[in-house]
Amino acid sequence: MSKLNWILIPLFALFLSACQTQPTSLPDWITNPLQDSEYISAIGEGASLKEARMNAKQALAAQLLSHVSDELSVLSIEDGEFHRTYTERASSVKFHEIPLPATRYNQATRFDGTYFAQIQVNRQTLQAFLQTNLETLTEENKTLLSNIKSLNNPFEQWWNYETQTQNINALIDQTLIYNSYFTPKNESASELVKEFNSAYNQARNGLILAINDDTPIPGLTKALESQLNEHGILSKKVRQFSSRPELHATLKSKTERLQGDHYATSTLTLDLKSHKGQTIRSISIDAKGVSVASTSDAKQKSYEKLITQLNNENIIERLKGA
Repeated sequence: MSKLNWILIPLFALFLSACQTQPTSLPDWITNPLQDSEYISAIGEGASLKEARMNAKQALAAQLLSHVSDELSVLSIEDGEFHRTYTERASSVKFHEIPLPATRYNQATRFDGTYFAQIQVNRQTLQAFLQTNLETLTEENKTLLSNIKSLNNPFEQWWNYETQTQNINALIDQTLIYNSYFTPKNESASELVKEFNSAYNQARNGLILAINDDTPIPGLTKALESQLNEHGILSKKVRQFSSRPELHATLKSKTERLQGDHYATSTLTLDLKSHKGQTIRSISIDAKGVSVASTSDAKQKSYEKLITQLNNENIIERLKGA
């Protein structure tokens, strides 16, 4: 046998082996995925096996989310557009960031250049994991809710709700998943979610009532001052003014009506000033609201967006001059 044949035969065998590992069609576990009483499964695909597995984990999270729609009623606020806004906020959580327990990649294959992977989580393990988490989250959030309710300043209440959304949402997310998949439902966590929902709505309504156009806002000033003090912004003297700065907040709104709709643009100005009234630093935030009902409704919507932006625009860093 020639040397060429000795080379070609192993190559041909390798080629046949490669052909045998490539399926001619997608397997049933992809085209007809089954859910059993022991595991919850999901499938992901990608350009690599690593990407397929990552997408499988996100698909599993999305699947958990798809089963909580019936539970969203506990979060509803019957208040027009704000109802939709809050519901979306509560249900748009990145569930794949929750560390799902004891997941396993059960199967994987490659078909037509695309990798597929199946991930599974044991139902009993997930139930125990969520149950333990909810015990901790319930106690933590009971204390948090009590502390927020004790604040008489609606701006401080709103600020605390906005800055604690990660912790509150963790309670909401995991309560919804648990109650959707397992019985009996966790009534303690469910009641706390409802209580948060009611308290949040009350704080938001109090916030709107507390806002007056074209005047300083003592409540908002006090709420922000507590945050600024934590960062040492108001506790240190400004050298060129030989004094500690003071925070001043002013709100102005402009309204107009176009083609039957009401529009409002609200501008919140925050000034750090010396005791003699000299401006050290000044920033402004704008927000717009639109309503088919009335000018006052458009203003309220602009106020809601304005206060929410206090977090999104990292006001603390801007006031520090970072």
